[in-house]
Amino acid sequence: MLKVLVVVLMAGIMENGGRDLYVFTKPTFTSIQACTEWAQQNPEQVVWTVAQSYGQRPIDMVYCVDEEQVKRTVPGYDPDSYVPPKVGTSI
Repeated sequence: MLKVLVVVLMAGIMENGGRDLYVFTKPTFTSIQACTEWAQQNPEQVVWTVAQSYGQRPIDMVYCVDEEQVKRTVPGYDPDSYVPPKVGTSI
């Protein structure tokens, strides 16, 4: 079954010529169309989520990509080993 992910390409180029990406592991979609509609209807959520990792850096482009393509092209992408960032403070 097709699993489509939202992938955000950050503006700017690193010293090694690479580009920073943010890959959403949730939500996932079963079609490019459903993913595109979600991204277009939820730009604030995309920006807020990416800002948690990259601060106020500008976003260059938002893509909807088949997870298999992400696995082939993003070094180290492993959704099973992902640990979400901690939000808030423990008391």
